Amino acid sequence: MQSGAYVRQILDIQKAVRVYEISQVLIQNRYAAVLQMFGEGYWADVKRKLESYRENVDVAYISPSVGREAASSQGLQELFPIFEVSESALIASNEFDAISEVLRKAKKTLQRSYLVAGKIDRTIVSGAEMFRLAVKNATHRASSTSSAAG
Repeated sequence: MQSGAYVRQILDIQKAVRVYEISQVLIQNRYAAVLQMFGEGYWADVKRKLESYRENVDVAYISPSVGREAASSQGLQELFPIFEVSESALIASNEFDAISEVLRKAKKTLQRSYLVAGKIDRTIVSGAEMFRLAVKNATHRASSTSSAAG
């Protein structure tokens, strides 16, 4: 019986550490996006793929319970319902260009994932709005690059 209680304590501590890590990613990055993952394969492969799209991006796996606790601890209750369904990937950065590029590439390659929400500073936006801003950012960058070249 004691070994079961000991194992439970270890699991509780691991979860608390994970909640803290996710909370820190949310605090330390100005921008974040949450992709719900539906059968995309092994997390290590998905993470490697997302990280390969751009430097200066934090990518983390979030279980539903960890997501709820991290969102709640940071006063981001708007994110709470998102973590009721399935595992998610948190993509975060202080550079919107980096988030934008990762989201656009993820849409093409992770076809069973769904962008459910974004965070800009302390404001939560819908997944659709976050993707619209990412596309707008890419369009703006492309037009300013071509203007500078011309």
